Amino acid sequence: MTTFFTAIAFAIAATAGCAASDEAQAPSVAGVDTLKWADATQTSDLPDMSGFKLDSGKKTDWHTDEDELATSSGEFGAPCAQNSECLSGFCIPNEDGKICTKTCITDCEEGYNCEQTTWTGGDPLYLCFSRYARLCNPCTQHADCNGVESIINKCLDSGPEGKFCGIACVSGATCPVFYQCTEVMVDGVAVNQCVPAKGALCKCNNRAKELGLATVCYNPASPSTCKGARTCTADGLSACVIPAKPEKCNGLDDNCNGETDEGLCDDGNPCTTDSCNTDGSCKHKQLEGTPCDDGNACTTVDKCAAGKCVGGALKLCDDDNACTDDKCDPAGGCLFTSNKDLCDDGNQCTTADKCSEKKCVGGPPPNCNDNNPCTSDSCDTEKGCMHKADTKKDGVTCTDDGNACTVDKCQNGQCKHVAIPGC
Repeated sequence: MTTFFTAIAFAIAATAGCAASDEAQAPSVAGVDTLKWADATQTSDLPDMSGFKLDSGKKTDWHTDEDELATSSGEFGAPCAQNSECLSGFCIPNEDGKICTKTCITDCEEGYNCEQTTWTGGDPLYLCFSRYARLCNPCTQHADCNGVESIINKCLDSGPEGKFCGIACVSGATCPVFYQCTEVMVDGVAVNQCVPAKGALCKCNNRAKELGLATVCYNPASPSTCKGARTCTADGLSACVIPAKPEKCNGLDDNCNGETDEGLCDDGNPCTTDSCNTDGSCKHKQLEGTPCDDGNACTTVDKCAAGKCVGGALKLCDDDNACTDDKCDPAGGCLFTSNKDLCDDGNQCTTADKCSEKKCVGGPPPNCNDNNPCTSDSCDTEKGCMHKADTKKDGVTCTDDGNACTVDKCQNGQCKHVAIPGC
């Protein structure tokens, strides 16, 4: 596994008392501004802790006693930028930046541990370090969470989000606000660590930002190949940055987009499934019965057969309009063109109906004259010509029957021929 950052290497002791440090017995240090911290070595024995998160949210109350310490310039706990600003000659990073510390033998003030570190002088050196300086720091190995002499703090796995430092604790012990002492499994062994309580999130503290600490993250769709880094910047923890790589025909998600070998073996045939062989060559498996489109708009229910798309039954193009000619164009589908055929507009009071612009247009009205002077002639659109008896025409002379001995008169819609008496 590649090391993404240089971690500050110092160990947190398992327990810390309240006794004062004994600087008189500490090793003498020449050239205090040459103090350097050793780099940690990357390992891969990382535990699993589901749900461990990191955020750049509200500042955590670390519950150290730093505020109660003397903070005069150069004294223990005072802020500093370099070793020469401290009376002890040692300016060290903690969770909120850098502070002056002091040498120790075994014990430090409450909230601090006496830890061995290395420096350019080469001799072992014991200094007081904040117990929670590494809590929630991004990490890649247990050593990133500890000093030189111990690995009691664990680098806990948060899945694709990365790995972050826990701090060793005793069951039931007090952890910083928003954290709790929880039993977690590390390398198959149950250990107690201060970890975020439910609903609480971590952040990049000032120390992590200054050191540019980072952790390994990955795309959950392709965890083995899509690994990147999340780094503490001035703005907080970055997103997972995965180096861009071109997709290769190898069965892996090389470009980390959640797809495998996409587009590399596409033969343009909808009736084959395309994939990559392990040797980088392509294979195309023929499909049977899979719905497809043969490109012919005049076929229906197209299906794959022997690796080809075969059209089904021909499409029925009938718009139920007598004034159109119906046909199917393979490129465009059904076409309905206007004709000038004779038709029936459904109106019984028109004749010689004819198609025009896809509509049936009625012709002239029919001749409804029945040549009967005793009826009123009209036309009903549904029934056609109507001949109704007209009582207003009763007594009107009607058709002469040629008989001089009859009188021809309309009566109730009919022409009656009434005999003349005595004729």
